[in-house]
Amino acid sequence: MSWKAIATLCIMCVSLTYARSAPTSANNFSIDRNQVPKSAAELNWVRYTDSAEGAFSMDVPVGWQVLGGMYRFGYFDVRWMMDVRSLDSKIILRIFDVNVPPYTLPGLHTGREGQAYSRPPQFQMMVSNYRDGQSYAELYAKHRFSGVCKTMILRQRDWFLTMPPAWKDDLGTKATEGSVSDDCDTSDGPRIASVYARTTLTKRVQPQ
Repeated sequence: MSWKAIATLCIMCVSLTYARSAPTSANNFSIDRNQVPKSAAELNWVRYTDSAEGAFSMDVPVGWQVLGGMYRFGYFDVRWMMDVRSLDSKIILRIFDVNVPPYTLPGLHTGREGQAYSRPPQFQMMVSNYRDGQSYAELYAKHRFSGVCKTMILRQRDWFLTMPPAWKDDLGTKATEGSVSDDCDTSDGPRIASVYARTTLTKRVQPQ
Protein backbone atom coordinates (compact mmCIF):
# COMPACT_ATOMS: atom_id res chain seq x y z
CA MET A 1 0.00 0.00 0.00
CA SER A 2 1.10 3.57 -0.55
CA TRP A 3 0.10 6.89 0.91
CA LYS A 4 0.71 10.55 0.31
CA ALA A 5 0.39 13.85 2.09
CA ILE A 6 -0.95 17.04 0.57
CA ALA A 7 0.63 19.79 2.61
CA THR A 8 -0.74 23.28 2.23
CA LEU A 9 1.41 25.78 4.02
CA CYS A 10 0.21 29.22 5.06
CA ILE A 11 2.49 31.66 6.83
CA MET A 12 0.97 34.97 7.87
CA CYS A 13 3.23 37.94 8.61
CA VAL A 14 6.39 35.99 7.79
CA SER A 15 8.99 36.80 5.19
CA LEU A 16 10.93 33.68 4.32
CA THR A 17 13.39 32.67 1.67
CA TYR A 18 12.59 29.24 0.27
CA ALA A 19 15.85 27.54 -0.60
CA ARG A 20 14.78 23.94 -0.66
CA SER A 21 16.41 21.46 -3.03
CA ALA A 22 14.07 20.55 -5.89
CA PRO A 23 14.07 20.36 -9.67
CA THR A 24 13.84 23.73 -11.35
CA SER A 25 10.56 25.17 -12.58
CA ALA A 26 10.34 27.70 -15.37
CA ASN A 27 7.53 29.71 -13.79
CA ASN A 28 8.08 33.12 -12.20
CA PHE A 29 5.03 35.36 -12.33
CA SER A 30 4.49 38.87 -10.96
CA ILE A 31 2.34 41.87 -11.72
CA ASP A 32 3.31 45.49 -12.31
CA ARG A 33 3.22 47.30 -8.96
CA ASN A 34 1.37 50.21 -10.59
CA GLN A 35 -1.67 47.94 -10.88
CA VAL A 36 -1.84 47.30 -7.16
CA PRO A 37 -5.00 48.66 -5.44
CA LYS A 38 -4.49 51.25 -2.69
CA SER A 39 -6.83 49.53 -0.23
CA ALA A 40 -8.13 46.05 0.54
CA ALA A 41 -11.59 47.11 -0.63
CA GLU A 42 -10.18 47.63 -4.11
CA LEU A 43 -8.59 44.17 -4.26
CA ASN A 44 -8.52 42.81 -7.81
CA TRP A 45 -7.69 39.35 -9.08
CA VAL A 46 -5.75 38.05 -12.07
CA ARG A 47 -5.59 34.54 -13.51
CA TYR A 48 -2.22 32.79 -13.24
CA THR A 49 -1.60 29.81 -15.53
CA ASP A 50 1.33 27.44 -15.39
CA SER A 51 3.45 28.87 -18.18
CA ALA A 52 5.65 25.81 -18.66
CA GLU A 53 2.94 23.19 -19.30
CA GLY A 54 -0.42 24.88 -18.77
CA ALA A 55 -1.15 22.14 -16.24
CA PHE A 56 -3.12 24.32 -13.79
CA SER A 57 -4.40 27.84 -13.23
CA MET A 58 -5.38 29.93 -10.24
CA ASP A 59 -6.71 33.41 -9.44
CA VAL A 60 -4.30 35.52 -7.35
CA PRO A 61 -4.51 39.12 -6.09
CA VAL A 62 -3.03 41.68 -8.45
CA GLY A 63 0.49 42.60 -7.38
CA TRP A 64 1.27 39.32 -5.63
CA GLN A 65 4.26 37.34 -6.81
CA VAL A 66 3.80 33.71 -7.86
CA LEU A 67 6.56 31.14 -8.13
CA GLY A 68 6.10 27.49 -8.98
CA GLY A 69 4.89 24.99 -11.52
CA MET A 70 5.26 21.31 -12.31
CA TYR A 71 8.26 19.37 -10.99
CA ARG A 72 9.13 15.95 -12.39
CA PHE A 73 10.91 13.45 -10.17
CA GLY A 74 10.17 10.54 -12.51
CA TYR A 75 7.82 9.33 -15.23
CA PHE A 76 5.15 8.51 -12.62
CA ASP A 77 6.17 11.04 -9.98
CA VAL A 78 4.97 14.48 -11.03
CA ARG A 79 4.32 17.11 -8.34
CA TRP A 80 3.28 20.76 -8.44
CA MET A 81 3.81 23.61 -6.04
CA MET A 82 3.03 27.32 -5.83
CA ASP A 83 4.48 30.00 -3.57
CA VAL A 84 2.35 33.16 -3.47
CA ARG A 85 3.75 36.26 -1.76
CA SER A 86 1.94 39.52 -1.01
CA LEU A 87 3.49 42.77 -2.16
CA ASP A 88 4.60 43.69 1.39
CA SER A 89 5.77 40.09 2.05
CA LYS A 90 3.57 39.90 5.15
CA ILE A 91 1.66 36.94 3.75
CA ILE A 92 3.37 33.96 2.13
CA LEU A 93 1.22 31.07 0.99
CA ARG A 94 2.60 27.76 -0.21
CA ILE A 95 0.21 25.35 -1.91
CA PHE A 96 1.58 21.81 -1.98
CA ASP A 97 5.25 21.12 -1.40
CA VAL A 98 7.38 19.23 -3.91
CA ASN A 99 9.75 18.30 -1.07
CA VAL A 100 6.99 16.07 0.36
CA PRO A 101 7.37 12.73 -1.47
CA PRO A 102 4.79 10.01 -1.97
CA TYR A 103 5.19 7.31 0.68
CA THR A 104 5.05 3.54 0.71
CA LEU A 105 4.48 1.36 3.77
CA PRO A 106 7.36 -0.68 5.23
CA GLY A 107 7.54 -4.19 3.83
CA LEU A 108 9.66 -7.01 2.50
CA HIS A 109 10.08 -5.38 -0.91
CA THR A 110 10.13 -1.73 0.17
CA GLY A 111 12.42 -1.59 3.19
CA ARG A 112 12.34 -0.14 6.69
CA GLU A 113 10.83 3.07 8.04
CA GLY A 114 12.83 6.11 6.92
CA GLN A 115 14.50 4.49 3.92
CA ALA A 116 14.28 5.88 0.41
CA TYR A 117 12.35 3.76 -2.08
CA SER A 118 13.01 4.81 -5.67
CA ARG A 119 13.00 3.37 -9.16
CA PRO A 120 14.89 5.80 -11.39
CA PRO A 121 13.65 7.22 -13.65
CA GLN A 122 10.12 6.20 -12.54
CA PHE A 123 9.55 7.60 -9.04
CA GLN A 124 11.18 8.71 -5.78
CA MET A 125 9.29 7.57 -2.68
CA MET A 126 9.99 7.27 1.03
CA VAL A 127 9.22 4.32 3.31
CA SER A 128 7.01 5.35 6.22
CA ASN A 129 4.11 4.16 8.32
CA TYR A 130 0.85 5.96 7.61
CA ARG A 131 0.25 9.19 9.53
CA ASP A 132 -3.13 10.85 9.83
CA GLY A 133 -3.58 14.42 8.65
CA GLN A 134 -3.38 16.00 12.11
CA SER A 135 -0.15 14.29 13.17
CA TYR A 136 1.40 15.00 9.77
CA ALA A 137 0.48 18.70 9.97
CA GLU A 138 2.11 18.96 13.39
CA LEU A 139 5.23 17.11 12.24
CA TYR A 140 5.49 19.21 9.07
CA ALA A 141 5.13 22.48 10.98
CA LYS A 142 7.96 21.61 13.36
CA HIS A 143 10.21 20.51 10.53
CA ARG A 144 9.39 23.41 8.21
CA PHE A 145 9.67 26.25 10.74
CA SER A 146 12.33 24.96 13.13
CA GLY A 147 14.99 27.04 11.41
CA VAL A 148 12.92 30.23 11.58
CA CYS A 149 11.04 30.08 14.87
CA LYS A 150 13.05 30.39 18.08
CA THR A 151 9.99 29.10 19.91
CA MET A 152 6.70 27.66 18.68
CA ILE A 153 3.65 27.89 20.95
CA LEU A 154 0.44 26.19 19.87
CA ARG A 155 -2.38 28.70 19.42
CA GLN A 156 -6.14 28.21 19.34
CA ARG A 157 -7.31 27.21 15.91
CA ASP A 158 -9.11 30.15 14.34
CA TRP A 159 -9.10 29.24 10.65
CA PHE A 160 -10.63 26.46 8.57
CA LEU A 161 -9.68 25.38 5.08
CA THR A 162 -11.94 23.69 2.54
CA MET A 163 -10.10 21.77 -0.16
CA PRO A 164 -11.61 21.90 -3.68
CA PRO A 165 -13.12 18.53 -4.66
CA ALA A 166 -10.89 18.38 -7.75
CA TRP A 167 -7.81 18.32 -5.49
CA LYS A 168 -8.95 15.27 -3.56
CA ASP A 169 -7.84 11.77 -4.45
CA ASP A 170 -11.00 9.68 -4.72
CA LEU A 171 -8.96 6.49 -5.02
CA GLY A 172 -7.83 6.75 -1.42
CA THR A 173 -9.32 4.08 0.82
CA LYS A 174 -8.59 6.28 3.81
CA ALA A 175 -8.27 10.06 4.00
CA THR A 176 -7.78 12.33 7.00
CA GLU A 177 -7.24 16.07 7.40
CA GLY A 178 -5.57 18.19 10.04
CA SER A 179 -4.29 21.69 10.71
CA VAL A 180 -2.14 23.49 13.24
CA SER A 181 -1.21 27.12 14.01
CA ASP A 182 1.70 28.27 16.14
CA ASP A 183 2.86 31.59 17.53
CA CYS A 184 6.34 31.83 16.09
CA ASP A 185 9.01 33.97 17.73
CA THR A 186 11.54 35.04 15.07
CA SER A 187 14.48 37.43 14.96
CA ASP A 188 12.17 39.88 13.15
CA GLY A 189 9.41 39.68 15.75
CA PRO A 190 6.30 37.58 16.40
CA ARG A 191 4.72 35.69 13.49
CA ILE A 192 1.99 33.12 12.94
CA ALA A 193 2.77 29.85 11.16
CA SER A 194 -0.12 27.65 10.00
CA VAL A 195 -0.22 24.30 8.21
CA TYR A 196 -3.05 22.29 6.72
CA ALA A 197 -2.44 18.68 5.61
CA ARG A 198 -4.52 15.92 4.05
CA THR A 199 -3.17 12.38 3.85
CA THR A 200 -4.61 9.46 1.88
CA LEU A 201 -3.91 5.74 2.11
CA THR A 202 -4.26 4.01 -1.25
CA LYS A 203 -4.30 0.31 -2.02
CA ARG A 204 -1.75 -0.78 -4.57
CA VAL A 205 -3.38 -2.39 -7.58
CA GLN A 206 -1.98 -5.87 -8.15
CA PRO A 207 -1.38 -6.90 -11.78
CA GLN A 208 -3.66 -9.58 -13.13
